[in-house]
Amino acid sequence: MEKQELSRLRKKRILLYNLYAFMIMVVGLILLTQASEKLVFLTFSIWFTVAGVLELVKYKTGRYAWTEDMNALVLYEKEAMDRGAFKAERFTQYFSQLVVAFLGWTQYFMADNRPFVIEPLYMWIIISFAVIVIATLNIGRILRDQKIDQGKGTFQEIRRINWIMSLSSLAAGIFVLLVISFAFNLNWNIGDGSSVSQPER
Repeated sequence: MEKQELSRLRKKRILLYNLYAFMIMVVGLILLTQASEKLVFLTFSIWFTVAGVLELVKYKTGRYAWTEDMNALVLYEKEAMDRGAFKAERFTQYFSQLVVAFLGWTQYFMADNRPFVIEPLYMWIIISFAVIVIATLNIGRILRDQKIDQGKGTFQEIRRINWIMSLSSLAAGIFVLLVISFAFNLNWNIGDGSSVSQPER
């Protein structure tokens, strides 16, 4: 693959990844300000379940992307990488999303249909953390691409970068779920007028 075409496809893929991440963030913010607790977890659980299953199908069938140009890019990387590194990377792509989906389904079955309006503080925490994670994943993707193009797409090198990317994604999912759960519980307690009793003087 020519260097100019490779650069174009890499930029296109990063753009698509960022659009996907931005779409998740926008949908999440809309749900957090408009929907019930149960609907929030249901939506994200379905989202990541479908995404994980689609990645699994691509992994099993060898059709690694839905468009011809992106599939050609993945096939180029498959040839340039160690076989073990390529398989491990594809496994990570669907496994991490299924783990987040599992956590979401767990929260869904524990949740109820009470309405919720998230506090501005928690909203800023979620937005800030999402931006940090997206930036981290972009850096990881660029480092990965450089290693492959330099002929260093070994299992050890790619695994190290993929661990960073996977743990960042997993940490983001867990963190957001925990913040949402905590925010819902706090908001519910405040709405009920619950308070800690003060000792008598």
